[in-house]
Amino acid sequence: MNKIYSKIAILLVIVSIIIINNNLKAQSGLNATFNSTANSYIDFGRGQNLGCITDLPNGNKMTITMWIKWGSKTAAGVSSWSNMFTLADSSGNGDNGVFWLQHNSANSLFEFALQTQNGRSFIYSTTNPSEGTWYHIACVYDGSLANNNMKLYVNGVQESSCNKSGNIAAFSNVSKLNMGRWANSNGNYRRFNGIIDEVSIWKTALTSAEINTLKNNPNTVLGQSYNATGLIGYWNFDNGTANDLCACHNNGIIGTTVVLPIELVGFNAKVNENQVDISWITASEINNNYFTIERSANGKEFEKIGTVNGSGNSNNILEYSFTDNNPIQGISYYRLRQTDFDGKTTVSDLKSVNIDNENNQIVKVYPNPSNGNNVQISIKNDTDQISFLQIYDYSGKIILSSKIQGNTFIIPNNTLKTGLYSVKLATPTSILSSIISVVN
Repeated sequence: MNKIYSKIAILLVIVSIIIINNNLKAQSGLNATFNSTANSYIDFGRGQNLGCITDLPNGNKMTITMWIKWGSKTAAGVSSWSNMFTLADSSGNGDNGVFWLQHNSANSLFEFALQTQNGRSFIYSTTNPSEGTWYHIACVYDGSLANNNMKLYVNGVQESSCNKSGNIAAFSNVSKLNMGRWANSNGNYRRFNGIIDEVSIWKTALTSAEINTLKNNPNTVLGQSYNATGLIGYWNFDNGTANDLCACHNNGIIGTTVVLPIELVGFNAKVNENQVDISWITASEINNNYFTIERSANGKEFEKIGTVNGSGNSNNILEYSFTDNNPIQGISYYRLRQTDFDGKTTVSDLKSVNIDNENNQIVKVYPNPSNGNNVQISIKNDTDQISFLQIYDYSGKIILSSKIQGNTFIIPNNTLKTGLYSVKLATPTSILSSIISVVN
């Protein structure tokens, strides 16, 4: 018996965990589109009322990252020094700000500027951004370093740097944090025409490796609940708002001509006997042609299983549904792909289901999703047998480990944070797996 348990322990250590591939890169998720008109911007408020972001002047480190794509550099309203993200004076003129990410006067280079106690510095990219091309930008300042400590990265590659010193300058009572334009009327507000996505701001200096990981696999850097150390602002627009997803809650007010795609307020997949019922709700739709329902056995490779027509343009709450009559046995994953009339697509988060024959089901996890309830794990075995339970988060970290004797194990509500978890259960005869979707 000890040999059996030793083998089980080894298997639990080396077992492969199914990681949900949920990389929310700007090219595949919802985003914010700016059309360079008077009301095309997002306002996050005055500098002294920005919650966690006001911690920046207490230190000498910061990072800003985002994805951007130019729409048209010659569109009406586009200005020189076209602006993406700025904390600047909202009443004066000129370059009177604490930090900004914008372009040079010809909109041919990216510009990062930062004001510290020891003055302001500017650095520029070598990349000349083209219309219709996505770029990942990262601006870093680390005042604890002596040299080359203010840096600008494009697509994960450092393109420029300079020497900088001092703590970040204090925010004035007239400074404002804006996206898509400058905060004052100088230069026609320096309006931008294009798309911005996955914006983050940190009070730490991210390394080159962290920037590249954030670009390619953001959740591993941001944290499961957007709670990474030093993260003080994160906006991905995936819920159709400019709400800050980290604990600081610096929510933006969207100008009337900032275009967000469909506002998806609900997407669910539920087992109904031997079929899976898929439903979703939109609060608004812009240029929406149709939805594609996609399915996967591993959360990575997806197949199309059906389409549902969209409603074009709508400001009403609309409900949609689709039934998968031939679902995959065991654990499978569903997602929703929305396609505009111009061919652009956005992809939803994943939903997992588990189809099992009730009579042959050895381990059951209920309710799943948890929806704020205790999670019960039921095992079909002899009550005197001992099983070993381990629960992993999406990164493969063990969150909970326990020895079970009997048929039932209860995970109290709030033991696990909201998210997807892999469950591994080792019995004397087998190793079983399942997925828990925790919703607190």
